Amino acid sequence: MKRRDFLWQGLGMTSSLIAATQAPLALAQTIDQTGFSKPIFHLNDFSFPPLEEGQSIQGKQVFKLTLQQGQTRILTDTTTETIGINQDFLAPVLRMKKDQFVKMEVTNKLNEIAALHWHGMVLPATEDGGPHQAIQPNQTWVAEWKILNEPSTLFYHSHTHNQTGQQVWRGLGGQIQIVDEDRDAELGIPHQYGIDDYPVILMDRAFDESGEFYYNNTRMDKIRGMHGDVMLVNGVANSLLKPKKTLVRLRLHNASNARFYHLVFSDNRPFQLIASDGGLLENPTSLRQIRLAPAERAEILVDLSD
Repeated sequence: MKRRDFLWQGLGMTSSLIAATQAPLALAQTIDQTGFSKPIFHLNDFSFPPLEEGQSIQGKQVFKLTLQQGQTRILTDTTTETIGINQDFLAPVLRMKKDQFVKMEVTNKLNEIAALHWHGMVLPATEDGGPHQAIQPNQTWVAEWKILNEPSTLFYHSHTHNQTGQQVWRGLGGQIQIVDEDRDAELGIPHQYGIDDYPVILMDRAFDESGEFYYNNTRMDKIRGMHGDVMLVNGVANSLLKPKKTLVRLRLHNASNARFYHLVFSDNRPFQLIASDGGLLENPTSLRQIRLAPAERAEILVDLSD
């Protein structure tokens, strides 16, 4: 049996499931209280990080990334000091393809040392972006490599010595997608960003009385992270996704410092696990719940035809 045939039979669907729908989709959440004052949020629209596919220059896909300070309205009535990549908070989704040669030009406009790591990427240590490759303020670090990974969902984030936890907490991280649209189309897997293919970047945060991120070096414990009591998806609290298709792909991504997530749908509907950190599984697996550790990714398909 071909993989495409198995996929469709495993989902119990046919290609007729392409009609648009406005049915809301939400992930149920339970998150323990940490003792902080939890704000109340209005309902927000689902947030899509900007998509960055780089610029083709002399046979390389060039991505220009700037680490920067910012202010972001996460809470309803105030702004929060944040950091981000090419934006005030968090980062664009980077899309690339296997066998491409990529060039990352990372400029540090923060007033502190930083490092940017490509989590899950197969590459030489010289291009890894670990603590040994710190970028001084107002300096640019360049990394180049050939994409060897299979199509998959990865994570790029701060990996600064003794500052990884708090820099990720403040916003220095985002999702990488290595894609193969032709393969996905052949297999019948959704692959249109923001149409039927959605990043779902999960994170918890805590806020102090002035609306700033709550953390301290003792609780953060250098690089091990800490728990918060406010749940964010793609940087936004209490958001609602209204899918445009009846078959959707969710790229679940635990971008929290320390929290494990146990995810289910509020109506306990089944879904198909199609990929883990390393890419497509040999066969889809039907589940009703999934658990994600910090930095772990999983891709699922959800049937919304009902």
